[in-house]
Amino acid sequence: MPERAYSDTFKTDPFPPPFFALLTFTIKMDSLPLPPELTLTIAELLDPYSCFYFAFTCRTHWQVCLSVVNSHKDRFDAEEGMVLDMPDYWAPIRKLLLDPSQGWYTHNLILPDRQQSLEEHLNEEDVQLGIESAKELFNNIYVDETDPDMGLEYGENHVIIPILFRLLPHLHSIHVTHCDFNDWLDYQYLPLLANAYNHPDKSLTLPFHNLRVAVLNYTRFEGCSNPLWARYFMAIPSLRRFAAHTMGGGFPSDVTEVRQSDVKELLFTHSRFDILAIDKILCQARALEQFSYDLGDASIADTDVDMKAVIGALIEYAGHSLEHLIMEAEFYEDEPDREHLSGISLLGFQKLKSLKCEFKILSPKDESEDFDIEAILPASLEVLHLEGSWLGQAWKDLIAVLDSLFGHRNTLNSIYVTNSFGGKEYRRGDVGSDEIIPNISISSNPLNQYLRAHGPSRDASPEW
Repeated sequence: MPERAYSDTFKTDPFPPPFFALLTFTIKMDSLPLPPELTLTIAELLDPYSCFYFAFTCRTHWQVCLSVVNSHKDRFDAEEGMVLDMPDYWAPIRKLLLDPSQGWYTHNLILPDRQQSLEEHLNEEDVQLGIESAKELFNNIYVDETDPDMGLEYGENHVIIPILFRLLPHLHSIHVTHCDFNDWLDYQYLPLLANAYNHPDKSLTLPFHNLRVAVLNYTRFEGCSNPLWARYFMAIPSLRRFAAHTMGGGFPSDVTEVRQSDVKELLFTHSRFDILAIDKILCQARALEQFSYDLGDASIADTDVDMKAVIGALIEYAGHSLEHLIMEAEFYEDEPDREHLSGISLLGFQKLKSLKCEFKILSPKDESEDFDIEAILPASLEVLHLEGSWLGQAWKDLIAVLDSLFGHRNTLNSIYVTNSFGGKEYRRGDVGSDEIIPNISISSNPLNQYLRAHGPSRDASPEW
């Protein structure tokens, strides 16, 4: 068997082995040898992953096919991604329809801000070129009879963009800027796609088999993207990381049920959800490991927020799996009618390793009430980062509590506290003066860096 590791050959996870690869895998190659010329010809006709599986069946195949495998790898490495930032975004799609192999190597897709469909209708030749692809795609997700021909003829996004997804089988990450339901991804497509994943007989023909990362960047001065985007993208079985900038509001009462998600990380920056939206998002993730939430102000969405309830929902749905939690809430104040103003407990987190949050999220609203921060922290915690405002004796009392906590909690490696009054800081443990604590900074998170990027460079598509 070849010694070269799979991960060194291709950067994205493969499709399930195609039929031809499975067939050759079951044949005893020593009893049915192929001439080297025929072996090489077969390898050259296969797509990258089928070629890899075929080459991997035995040492002889690997030696003969190595040049073809390396050629595919070089093209993956050279591919910088696809950006649909042009007046005629049908042109690259037409190119892929004429030669689907051109889409094999695209692993990063960036859809910049657009407010219009194609300015001109497609000609008859282009319409016919796309109809077969559109029908095959849409007939797999629509429950009723549909006719994509008209939408395709008039250059409508909800037909053209899904065709593109189907032509990029190895897409690993997608970056969408501005997320109105009337923009790149139409509401007629995403909910139905999410629902189609509930049906095993349809899943093999759907797009996004290799999609691991999806980010949505809303850049308008007012409003926000709809949290339904998170729910629908999370329904994609392969997705592992989802991020959004400026997302918020609530869900409609008749939210479509979707499949459980295998997403491992959720990141929301400058976002503001009501508790029902957060609850619907979190209950969908079956084993969330990292959650980051940067609360935005009321200009994003005119909705009440309850950060203590967010932690409660995290404990309910991800208490068994969550390892890293960031809750940045500069604009948060407890409402006087909240039921849990006595504070909260984090003991429901079984695996929590790092925590960064505003102190006011953890502490009771009534400052006269006794509050023991050590009593609410889980035994698994290794890194603690608190932010808040303390004056005089309150700051001294906090330092004394943290000194005691650090002294007898063997698992706690780092404590870092920033006091907005006077710019004071408290540091204990493995926290250098200029060092960012691992897994505790949104700004240094690779997912956030990809979210804030606006180009197709390799640096904008980090390897996770």
